[in-house]
Amino acid sequence: MPGIIHALEPEVRSMLRSHIAMMSITCAIKELLQNSVDAGATKVVISLNLFTWSMSVVDNGCGIAKPDFPYIGCLNHTSKITKLEDLETIFTYGFRGEALYNIQKVSKVQIISKTASAAECWSRLENGRIELTDSNMVLKDPGTKVIVRDFFYNLPVRRKIHRNRQVSAIYHDLRNAVFEVLIMFPNLDIKVTTAGQKNVFSTFLHSVPKDSSICRTERLVHRFNDVFGTKIQTVDVTNASANYKEYSVEGIISTLYLPTKDYQFIFINGRRLIDPELLRSIDAALTVAKFNCMQNFTSRHSFSDVTRLCEGNPVIILNAKCPSAVTDLLQSSSKEVFCSAQAKILSSLIHKILICYFAAEDKNPIQPGKGLSTQNNSMNSIISETYQIPSKHSFSESLMPQKRIRRCLNGLISPKLKITLNSALPVKKSKVDILNRVGKAKRNLLKTNYASLELISKMQPSTLTEKNIVRFNPSTLKIERAQLFKGRVINQIDKKFILLRTTETLMEKNFVLLLIDQHAADERIKLEEMLIEYIFHSVGTTSTCGISFDITFEVADSDGQLFDKYMGQFQIWGISLTVKYIGKNMATIHVKSLPKELEERAKSQEGFVKRTLLQHLYELMTLKKSPVEHPNHQGENLERGSFKWWRYLNSVPTALLDTLKSRACRSAIMFGDDLTHDECVLLVASLAKCHKPFECAHGRPSIIPLAEMKNDWSPSTSLDYSAYKDYNLDS
Repeated sequence: MPGIIHALEPEVRSMLRSHIAMMSITCAIKELLQNSVDAGATKVVISLNLFTWSMSVVDNGCGIAKPDFPYIGCLNHTSKITKLEDLETIFTYGFRGEALYNIQKVSKVQIISKTASAAECWSRLENGRIELTDSNMVLKDPGTKVIVRDFFYNLPVRRKIHRNRQVSAIYHDLRNAVFEVLIMFPNLDIKVTTAGQKNVFSTFLHSVPKDSSICRTERLVHRFNDVFGTKIQTVDVTNASANYKEYSVEGIISTLYLPTKDYQFIFINGRRLIDPELLRSIDAALTVAKFNCMQNFTSRHSFSDVTRLCEGNPVIILNAKCPSAVTDLLQSSSKEVFCSAQAKILSSLIHKILICYFAAEDKNPIQPGKGLSTQNNSMNSIISETYQIPSKHSFSESLMPQKRIRRCLNGLISPKLKITLNSALPVKKSKVDILNRVGKAKRNLLKTNYASLELISKMQPSTLTEKNIVRFNPSTLKIERAQLFKGRVINQIDKKFILLRTTETLMEKNFVLLLIDQHAADERIKLEEMLIEYIFHSVGTTSTCGISFDITFEVADSDGQLFDKYMGQFQIWGISLTVKYIGKNMATIHVKSLPKELEERAKSQEGFVKRTLLQHLYELMTLKKSPVEHPNHQGENLERGSFKWWRYLNSVPTALLDTLKSRACRSAIMFGDDLTHDECVLLVASLAKCHKPFECAHGRPSIIPLAEMKNDWSPSTSLDYSAYKDYNLDS
């Protein structure tokens, strides 16, 4: 029987509430850091020890007075507001009175604080007792120190999940939390230290405000590099701004592209914008703007410039200032905005900035100190000029030249013509000239915009009548690899396709006519042959697949630490490198060997090696690529014939995959190549052995169903396939 509805115990309610609000140790640090700046702190020191699950935050803020100590950490106790109307004029992060309450429910918290008007220093212990503390031992100046120990001590499952997270991911979240606060409080001096294996603390990052006489752009770049490592220079960015009445957007956009979107930040009144719809539209605007830029590329742009534009992502840091909306403040206790009330106007301003940015870069690469700005005092003009983002199926030819797409897009949007079949066409009773119909089918075989395909609808063999053709929906038709093995090749069509007839079975008397793209099929075969060879020698053997190479480039020290962490993963694929830390926030990467597949591009394209390695590094960090585990650890058979190479496909560096796909495409059978019947049979047999026989190297279909046919004869009756040869379908 169901139990009686009753109220949960207060302790149970608080536990359920707190573990949702405090999702990670970096969330707790973020809340304490925001409390410090709300208290007027200009200097904050954070210490983090992931080995003991402890941390501390020390600031020089106003401190907590003795009468307020009994209320510290009590739910919904705050000094920020007294009524809801106060939210309209609030400029602090916190106002809910929840942060310390939630933290102390999942950890052991001690708070020490001193005010400027008091000589003594007071402490609130883990058990809630308040006592006087020697200020000379803890805080000599006014401020607050929060010590958190044994985080998630009462949530063992949450701690286990957190322990399994990559340390680099935790540190990346910490950098984001620090950077978000620095955007809203640019004069803050913040230092973060972390503990090593022997609990020895070292400086993780330290950001000191620049002199106020330095321009805003340089200060912002300085802060960005202090937090994330030296990734961009002042000469690599352009100033961006847009204004409309009391709405303004200011920030920077880099002309140096990075192989990740992790460094694209948009803030509204200092709060991070996480509006999925707006971010998707901005991402689409970036994509469309790239195509607009490529359309006007002339001979003065090298292939590497086009590659940089297609593969990279600019650093974007934009801060929007607008009238405060209460709905933005109440959306999340994390102080993030998921659906802004000002999204419509701000989206228009941001899109204008992106349009100006790409227009300037297309006509003339942006020079140091050159800025982008747009002002509009007409609301109607702003809304009417809002950037329209077409869907991926509605790009016009003028917007996307086909030749450039084939070179640069590499499978994102297919420039090839496509086939779809809505239904099998009804059989006409009139006589048909087969040769003329074949010619007409050739002209109509491939049409853009998913045009319907008109097939040869009537044939003369006695075994085929209008009753044999079955109406079917190709999207629901299932084709198995075994059907390719057992299918019968009829002939080549138009020197482009192979017509295949699947065989009927005792259980299924119908058969299907399939059209196989000969280029896509051979491309798939060659790609998998190269992948099997490369992955087996990289993962399944102890020998290296790299060749000697010598190149050095500089990265941020945070990236250098990641290279140290994933060095073994690079070694598996024949990439040998060393890391050396130099100066402040910098590291040097010395590449000693590369896969031979990348040698040509590494020599011909400037910056290719750095982009390739950084891209794989970020994909490993964000789990877009899977780390390789040795087959022996998985109990896998290392014999070549039984080696399951496809298990490691998501671990292969993207640049390597792209190179192998390009080679397979260039070496495959092309449209217009004449194939004999035996060659067609051999091609289909090889395709049937592939792991993914139904798509080409770029993910487009290699096989299209044409029509489903129904047999009227018994299974023992054999079909005279020689009858098909009378029609000379390949002539």
